[in-house]
Amino acid sequence: MLFAGAAAPWAPACAAAVRAAFAAHESRPVRVACSTCRAADAGGLFSGRAELAEHVVMKRGLFIDHFDALGRDSFLGADEGAAFFYLAQGLVRRKTGDEEEEEEEELDDLQAHVPAWPLPPGALPAAPPAPGRVSVQLWMSPRATTSNLHFDGDDNLLCVLRGRKRVALVGPRDAESLRPAPAGNHCEADVWGTLDGGGGVTFVDVCENDVLAIPRGHWHSVRSVEGTIALNFWC
Repeated sequence: MLFAGAAAPWAPACAAAVRAAFAAHESRPVRVACSTCRAADAGGLFSGRAELAEHVVMKRGLFIDHFDALGRDSFLGADEGAAFFYLAQGLVRRKTGDEEEEEEEELDDLQAHVPAWPLPPGALPAAPPAPGRVSVQLWMSPRATTSNLHFDGDDNLLCVLRGRKRVALVGPRDAESLRPAPAGNHCEADVWGTLDGGGGVTFVDVCENDVLAIPRGHWHSVRSVEGTIALNFWC
């Protein structure tokens, strides 16, 4: 379900706060995915599969410079034009009770700028989860990225603060027809070849200030245009 413009009351200020926080704390480290890793050769670039990912730690100031400059193709030389870094699942807020997880809230200074719940009251039939039962992740795509088809174990509210994402959705019942067949919560099927839909695939464009609700168990692959900033609210 797409909630067009639902994040407009807070998303622009949040996007500005993200940039301001990176500039104000430019020496603080941030962990980012690297496009020059073995994941590219394995076909799992930015897929969310931990066994395929490689990361580097860099200063926030360097990353935001990298993020800005790639849109102008001026940060990297021509011979390195395909290389870039991508902030994937930067943890802003974890669920209460998840303190034992290894992942660190490295972006905890953004919590004051991110709402506890992204939708206005009454947008969903169900009541919002209790405070502390939502985890929030930040995503920043300097260049166009595509995730592998996968599903999450939590309900997911995807909020685009800047840029645009196109999401391919496959319901749990239609996943049986995917080829190759899914393995765990990931699948190597190329749903993007079905550009007009069909085969159980639905495409949704999520623009700035939009919120897309993706129920747990629903397969999805996400394409981001360069310069996209987004948040996931998982509950």
